Amino acid sequence: MDILVHIPHEREDYVWGTKLNPKRGFNRGYWTLPHAPLAVRHGDRIWFSDLDGDVVASAEILTPRGWCPDDATCPPGEDPVEREKKPAVCFDIMTVIAHAFPVPHALPVGFRGFRYVRRANLSVPPKRTKALELVGAKKARKAFLQGR
Repeated sequence: MDILVHIPHEREDYVWGTKLNPKRGFNRGYWTLPHAPLAVRHGDRIWFSDLDGDVVASAEILTPRGWCPDDATCPPGEDPVEREKKPAVCFDIMTVIAHAFPVPHALPVGFRGFRYVRRANLSVPPKRTKALELVGAKKARKAFLQGR
């Protein structure tokens, strides 16, 4: 199961400059979340939306239930002790793909946290995906347990 996250406006330049920029030489990025997604596996995708409610990028998830590891990949201005306790999804920066399509219409613009999603057409590769559909947490968990 994939997840969709929102890039806060105040962090957009930082995110584009580091976390979603393979040319910077980083190979891993981390996205902190209020809680760890339980229905995500290695190889699923993390999708990013911007302030305007458009999906702008995605990357392959490496570690779905990790922890924010260091100052270089965590949001600036946070207490280091608290930062260590935040769940984070680790993703492969070298697999970042740019996108330009709207988030699922049922999702309010500027949502926080994450939502489970999947490609609307599963036979289309991520690079050519033009739509995501929201998946409820119970349905995501059931699909995860069944190995889909």
